[in-house]
Amino acid sequence: MKKRIMATILAISLTMICESYFVKADTYNLSNPLVSNNKTTWDCIYFGKYYQSNSNIKEPIKWRVLQVGGNQAFLLSDKILYRYEVKNEYLDKVTWETSSLRNWLNTDFYNNAFSSDEKNIIINSYIENKGFDWNVYSYEKDDFFKSDGGSNTYDKVFNLSIEEVNNKSFGFVSNDPDDNIFYSDTRYAEGTNYSGKREDNSWWLRTPGANNLPCVISEVAPKWAYYTTGDYYGVRPAIKINLNNEYWTKTGSVTLSHNYIEHKMNDLDIYNGESKTNQPDKSNSTNIKNKTEKKSNRGNVVVSTTSIKKIKAKKKTLTVKWKRVKGVTGYEIQYSLKQIFKNAKTRMIKKSSTTLLTIKKLKRRKKYYVRIRTYKRVDGKIYYSNWSKIKHKKTS
Repeated sequence: MKKRIMATILAISLTMICESYFVKADTYNLSNPLVSNNKTTWDCIYFGKYYQSNSNIKEPIKWRVLQVGGNQAFLLSDKILYRYEVKNEYLDKVTWETSSLRNWLNTDFYNNAFSSDEKNIIINSYIENKGFDWNVYSYEKDDFFKSDGGSNTYDKVFNLSIEEVNNKSFGFVSNDPDDNIFYSDTRYAEGTNYSGKREDNSWWLRTPGANNLPCVISEVAPKWAYYTTGDYYGVRPAIKINLNNEYWTKTGSVTLSHNYIEHKMNDLDIYNGESKTNQPDKSNSTNIKNKTEKKSNRGNVVVSTTSIKKIKAKKKTLTVKWKRVKGVTGYEIQYSLKQIFKNAKTRMIKKSSTTLLTIKKLKRRKKYYVRIRTYKRVDGKIYYSNWSKIKHKKTS
């Protein structure tokens, strides 16, 4: 009889504990992402401070709540807070465990963004680091596209994985007819002034891409960095915190569409590390020598555009020829089966003198859309021109 009474008491106690865990989040007035009417809405909070308007003052960091339960919250920064360059380390197949980006997040960023008291409420999270078979996103079926995730880790600050940006419960939802979760505005994020605003707002994941080069994600599609040096992409830190404290503040919400909306920025909106009031006078002829020449102004850096001269098609092959541009570092070419460049592939050319690229292993008798832009490296940062006009050609 006593055993039966004790078992009943234990069962009731466990039920109360479980119920309190799942409802306690309500006391913080925070909710999981709301999916409704073709949109996702995330509750947001302020926690910690980091450079955003400029490099002189730290401002509160805005985080989206990806998941909340009990007294814990899983957070992703609302904006791209930094641009990080991939180093040659990835030639040695460095995984998330030993990557310099992981080290930067858990040292430089961690120490700059959070006070001692704030650090105490950030959870040292167990992070699963899975590999990935990128053949599911590529026409070129090869072991080259299979990656090894390496060992699991414990991190205070980390990047999301490919599985996490494919998780609808975190608010990443798509209305793509092929149910392609990657083709969605729910993953769109702008950069801060400090990180540098750009048209390409792709951001790093911790999942390795092809040949273990690190992977990036955009609102359109996942991709890996094709070159190991000079690839600057955005950083959106993720953390998990204990909510039972006074160091965070709720601040409204963010709502984004399940469709993809092309976010175009005019030249005045794109700059690196300065406020708009510090932008150069575009009417000044010392900044732009020839106003009739198509150029893209990125702050104090002028990046000339280029154009596709000709595309020649053969069996499963396209050869693209473009106009040479002096004074740039190289070219970025994108091609896709869709005119809106859904699931586009990218090729980087690191010589300004090169004006020809042959793209192999394509699908037969398919129309491919192609565009190109130039880029310039200045003081360790990459600046891009606008995209050229789109041209297309059908393979034989």
